[in-house]
Amino acid sequence: MRREAGALRCACAKCAADLGPLRDNYKDHCVRRESDISAANPNIGDYKRYIDDRPVFRQFFCPGCGALVENEIARSEDEVLRDIELELR
Repeated sequence: MRREAGALRCACAKCAADLGPLRDNYKDHCVRRESDISAANPNIGDYKRYIDDRPVFRQFFCPGCGALVENEIARSEDEVLRDIELELR
């Protein structure tokens, strides 16, 4: 997190690149790669044994330095998970 022009913003921990306003989902400001679920774990096998919807492996990278910021596994039609929500008082 950093303060810029009086507002708090998310930032990469490695290079301090801007990842958007604190109230936004920082993942929306990252470079996103979506892969087959086997990229997360090649031992998963056929996902249809467990669920009907196709799962995907999402990776989010810093737009400044390329550092991996976060991973998530979701159904392909799901919106990006908002895993951090901060409220300023």
